[in-house]
Parts: sequence; C-alpha cells; structure tokens
Amino acid sequence: MDGWVIEKSGFDLKNAAADGTRFLCANGYMGLRGVPEEADLSFCPAVTLAGVYDRNGDKWREPVNAPHPLYVKVFWNGDPMALGGREPESHKTALDLRHGVYHRDTDFGPVKISGSRFVSMADCHLMADRVVIGCREAGRISIVTGIPEKIW
Repeated sequence: MDGWVIEKSGFDLKNAAADGTRFLCANGYMGLRGVPEEADLSFCPAVTLAGVYDRNGDKWREPVNAPHPLYVKVFWNGDPMALGGREPESHKTALDLRHGVYHRDTDFGPVKISGSRFVSMADCHLMADRVVIGCREAGRISIVTGIPEKIW
C-alpha cells in the first residue's frame, strides 16, 4: 500500500457518515464529503463552503451544507444499483492524499460502478467527478444525474 493512500474495503451503512468525513476531498474553499455518487440523506452527503455558517443568535454556529452536485444513480433493469439499498458483492473506497483524489469501486454483480473525483487546488471553484459503469450481462441501464433538492 502507498503511504499516501487510505483505503477501506467493504460497506456498512452504520459507518457511512464517518466514512464521509474520513474520505472528504477539500481545497480550503470547499469540501465534498467522501460519499458515493448515489448517496441519499442517510450518508450525510454535502458540500461545505468555507466561511458560510448558520447561526441562532449567539448560541451556536455550524457550517451550512450546500447540495451534493455530483449525484449519479444507476439503475439496471429498473433496480437501483445503490449502496444502502442493494448489498454489493464488493466495495472499496480510497483517498489518495498526495493527489487529492477520492476513488470508489463497487461491484453489484451485474453492474460495477467506479468513480474518481477531486476538488481542485488550482481553481478553487472546480470540482470534478468521473463515473464508469460496466455491465457483465445484458440488461437495460438508466442513469439519473443532477443536484438533489434535499440537503443534509
């Protein structure tokens, strides 16, 4: 294992929120929690922007979460291929600290989803994601992308 990479194999929904923190990508201006692209609210998906806080008088302050802009959900023959909904045959998450790149590989059996993303240091407003979907057997693939209206 490269000393710059933290990795985790397997998936457990009970640890999804902690893993989101553990695999966070950030550049000092904004950060995206290390959650899979199809993450629903149980994963606590969010973008945090530096200096943007919520306040209730002077009693407390916390960062305001912006919507998860890299949402991608894959359906195979109408069934969602999503962590937290379908048990994967295997799942691996990694964060390359040297290059600031989050990786995920999830094998759902008929469909494998791989993703890589980063939050740019060169352009503080740039966040990018690449999702690769592979199929082992014939079937109908549907892909939903966008920005979810529900924010954690």
